[in-house]
This record gives sequence, structure tokens and C-alpha cells, in this order.
Amino acid sequence: MRQGLRRQLQVYPSFQEIQPNSSPKRAWLWKRLAMPTEAHIYEPMTLSWERALVATLGASGVGAAAFYAHGLERMADPAQMRLWAIACALQMVTVPALLALVPKPQALEGKSGTRTKTRWSFVLLALGVSLFSGTLYLMASGLPKWLGAVTPLGGLLMMCAWLFYAIDR
Repeated sequence: MRQGLRRQLQVYPSFQEIQPNSSPKRAWLWKRLAMPTEAHIYEPMTLSWERALVATLGASGVGAAAFYAHGLERMADPAQMRLWAIACALQMVTVPALLALVPKPQALEGKSGTRTKTRWSFVLLALGVSLFSGTLYLMASGLPKWLGAVTPLGGLLMMCAWLFYAIDR
């Protein structure tokens, strides 16, 4: 199909050659309905490890929130429920930011120095939310409270990620 489209684009390389003497209104309509140019042909989206990580964080955040709403109250005390709610909220708020930081495939083509700070922002934010929310989930599940000493490290990584993002702009 793609080669057929290329052949057709070679036959009709530009809009002006297809309809040279049209009225402006008809030309506008034809331009909207005409065959796409090479700029409009997109490769199928590939799943990068970054997108897979963001999708996993998003899906697990929704699952954790559903568990909080429907099953956790039977087995946890209010303090554990509070920890779980904080972990869910922070995880779900961070997922759209991570999705925005995923490098675009066209930005990576043929460029060796592609926004290193943005990449660091993505990695630090992903590690930070995993560490922060992960330790809160573990503590809410009844594991030792000494994990609370590790939780601020996740918060620090997230703060560094936002600073890297601010410096990159």
C-alpha cells in the first residue's frame, strides 16, 4: 500500500499540478480532500521502554486506587489507608508528566545529543515516583516502618527531575 501511494505521489507531486485553474474555494476543498503528501505518512508507533514504563505506572496506579476504594478498608487501619491514598495520588499525578517527557521518535532520528536534561528529567521522575509511592505502598501493606526513611529519597529525586526540566527550557 505504501509503495502504491508513493507511485501516486510521483504521478501527482503537488497540488498545483493537479488543479492549476481552480477557483480559490474549490482549490481549498481539493487541498483538504487531496491525497496526503510524504509529510503526512507516519510510521507505526513503536512501544519504547519509556512508554511501557509510563503505561505500567498508569495501570498500576489505577489498580491501586481501585483496591483502595474497594478492598483496603477491610484490612488496613486509617493510617495505612492514608499512606496508600498519598501513594496513589502522587503516582497518578506524575504519570501525565512522565508521558509528556517521553522522547518523541522524530526527535531521536539522526541526532546524538537529544535533550539530555529532558531524558534525565524522565529517568529521575520515574525513579522518584517509583521509590516514593512504592515505599508508601509497602508501608501501608504492613511492612516495616523503617521504609519511611527511604521515601524522602524518592521525593528528592522527583524535585531534581522538575529542576532538570526547568533548566532544560
